[in-house]
Amino acid sequence: MDAPSETYHLFVFAMQQPSFRTRAHFFTFLGYAIGLAVAFATPLAKAQTSIVPAIEEFRLKNGLRVMLVEDKTQARILLQAQYVGGNAMIDVGGKEGTSALLLQTLRNTLQTRIDAANAGRNDSSRILLSAASSVDASSLILTLPKNSLQTALILASDAFSRPSFLAADIQISRKDITTSKQALNAANAHAAALATLAAHVVYGAEHPYSRQATVQSLAALNEHDVQAAHQLLCVPGNMALVIVGNVSKKVLAPMLAKTFGLWKSGEVPYIPRPRPLPPEHGIALVDAPLSEDGDAGASASKLASFALVFDAPPRNDMDYEALTLAMYVLESRMKSPPSGSMLARTMLSEHRYANDLVAVQRLPALSAAKDAERVVTQMRTEMKRLSMELPALSELATAKKALQDRFAATLQSPQALSELLALAAVNDIPLKTVRSYPKRLADLTPEAVQTAANRYLQPERGMIVLTDSTTLQTAMGNLRALGKVARYTPDGEPIVSLDSADISLDSLLARHTKALGGTTATMRITTLTTQTQTQLSAMAQKFPGTIITKQKVPNKIARKLEITATQIVQELWFDGKTAFDKMEMMGQEQPLAQRSSKETESALFD
Repeated sequence: MDAPSETYHLFVFAMQQPSFRTRAHFFTFLGYAIGLAVAFATPLAKAQTSIVPAIEEFRLKNGLRVMLVEDKTQARILLQAQYVGGNAMIDVGGKEGTSALLLQTLRNTLQTRIDAANAGRNDSSRILLSAASSVDASSLILTLPKNSLQTALILASDAFSRPSFLAADIQISRKDITTSKQALNAANAHAAALATLAAHVVYGAEHPYSRQATVQSLAALNEHDVQAAHQLLCVPGNMALVIVGNVSKKVLAPMLAKTFGLWKSGEVPYIPRPRPLPPEHGIALVDAPLSEDGDAGASASKLASFALVFDAPPRNDMDYEALTLAMYVLESRMKSPPSGSMLARTMLSEHRYANDLVAVQRLPALSAAKDAERVVTQMRTEMKRLSMELPALSELATAKKALQDRFAATLQSPQALSELLALAAVNDIPLKTVRSYPKRLADLTPEAVQTAANRYLQPERGMIVLTDSTTLQTAMGNLRALGKVARYTPDGEPIVSLDSADISLDSLLARHTKALGGTTATMRITTLTTQTQTQLSAMAQKFPGTIITKQKVPNKIARKLEITATQIVQELWFDGKTAFDKMEMMGQEQPLAQRSSKETESALFD
C-alpha cells in the first residue's frame, strides 16, 4: 500500500448508480475497520466465514509491541512498523508538515538501503517498501521473501533508529511531499476539497485534525524540527510491529532481539487532543472543481456534491459498531423510494479518538444548483427518519451480512489483516475484542442502532455542498432558505463576506485571522503581552491599577499587578517547571515564595 500522508481514511462503498466509480486511490487506507475491514468497490458475492487466525502477541524487553500471524500458505512475509503520531500529534505551533517530513525521510532512508540490498535480485526475491500515514499514526510496510526476513529487520531497525537528517535529505523529502500532493490534487481536486472541508465542519479550523501541510509550512521546517519529532515518537513503547506470513515466533523472536530489541527504551509521549469546536453555520458552500462521471467517456458530465458529515464515537466506544450499522441502514433507505437512488456513495472517515461519517450525493452541477434546497431537505429527512424509526430486522440482517463479509475478507488478506492489527494497536483495542467482533455484531439490536443514531446524527448541521463558480450563486440563493450558509475555498479557508447577514462570531474571527495573515501566520506567534486596567475597592474607595501579563509558548507566563495609590505590587511567574510569587505592600517586600502549579494556575486564571 503506497499512500502519502493525508488527513483522512475513507472507506468508500459503491452504490446503485454504476456510473460512479470509487476513487479510493486518493485516500490513505491506514486504518482498516474492525467491522468495515477493507474498502471494496463492489460487494462480495456471498457470505464468508469470519474465522480469526491465531495471533501471537508479545513485547520485547524494551517495550516494543509485536503481533505475529503465522500463515504457512503465504509465499511472502509482510512487515508493518507503526509508530503513534501523525499530524494531529506533532503538527502544532505552525509546524504543519512535520509528521509528513518525518515519515518521508524515514522512507527515503530505508528505500536507499533496500535498493542496495535488492541489487542483482529478480522481481520475486526483491524487498518492496511502501508507507502510510493518518492524523494519528504512521507506518513503513515491507513485503519480502522469507529468506530476506533477517535482512529486512536489520534494514528497518537501522532506518528507524539511525535515519539521515541532513539538510539535503530534508530538502528531498520536502520536494517528494509537495510533488505527491500536487499529483493527488490534480487527480481528484473535488475529493480533496471534500476531505478538507469535512474536517473543518466537524472539528473546526484550528483543531489538529483540520490542519494540513502547505508549501509555506513545509518550507519553514528544517532538519532540527524533524529530528525532534523522531526523538519524540520513534521509541519502542510508542511503536508496534505486525508480521504476517510463513514465520514462527521461535524463528522470529531471536531476529527481533538482535535488531529492534537493541533499541533503548524511552518515554512514551502523551499529547492530548483539543475538543472539537465546529463552526456555527449549518451549510458550507465550496467553490471547487467539479467531479467527473468517469464512465461517461468523452461526454463526461460534471457533478456537484452534497455531503453530510458529523462527529462519531472513537473505535473503542460501545456505540461505534451500532452507528456503523446505522449508516448501512441509512445507505439502504436512501437507495429506496421515496429517496430513489440518492447516494452516489457512503464514506466513513476514521481517526483515533474521533470519527466523521460522510454521506455523499453527486448530481449534475446545473440541476444540483437549482434543486439544492430539495436535495438537502431530502437528505436531512432520511437522517431524521433513521433516528425516529426502529430499523426492521430484515434491514439489520442485510447490513450485518455486509459487515461480516467485509470482516471475513480482511482476515483473508495479509495486507488488510496487518492494517486491522495496526489499527487495534493505535486504538488500544485488545485482540480478544478483535476476535469477538462477529458475535458483537450479531447481537446488536434495532434499539441499539436507533440509540446510536439519535446520539450522533445531527441532520441540521454538518452539510457541505461542492459546486463550481458557474452555479455557485444559484446554489447559495436556494440554500439560504434552509439556514445559514458559509463559503469556503477548496483549501478550507473561509471566504470573508460583507453580507450583513453573515455578521457572526465565526465570521468576525475569520476576518480578524485573515487580516493578521491567516492561520499559518498566527500559529507562528510565540509571545504575547497584554495590559489591562483594574481597580481595588476598599472602604468605599476605589484605587485604579494595572495588570501586565507576558506569555511565551509552550507554557511560560508572568503577571504583574501594580496599584500605585496603595503601593501594592504583586508578581507571579511560571518558568514551565516551577512557580513563584512575590508581594510588596507599602514599601515592605515579602520573601520570595514558591507556589505549587495548582496554586499558580488558580492565582493567574481564576
